[in-house]
Amino acid sequence: MKNSTLKFLLLISLILNISFLGAAGVQYYKKTTYWTSPFGYKMKKDHFLFEELSLRPDQMKTMRETATKFRTVIDKKRQAIATKRKELITLMRQDNPDRNAIAAVISEELNRCAVVS
Repeated sequence: MKNSTLKFLLLISLILNISFLGAAGVQYYKKTTYWTSPFGYKMKKDHFLFEELSLRPDQMKTMRETATKFRTVIDKKRQAIATKRKELITLMRQDNPDRNAIAAVISEELNRCAVVS
């Protein structure tokens, strides 16, 4: 191949790589600026539904503090659920799944949920 053809292919490769990195960056930015509510709605991280109400400033401050704590708890619970889900999938994908181990993980989670309720 000629030298100019190699340069052209390198340029195309660089453009493609930069576009993939840009797309990944945009997706990461979108994910970090939005929060998914427990009901499945996507909202900006700094926006709360109660801000649309006509609240006094002290009520707004109290609601914001409570909602921030609530979001933190919900995010921790989501991470715990995702971890358990991965654990269950790993157990079920084995060639010979151990039913006792799967039942133990499920019962452990059910017991933990019953204690919290």
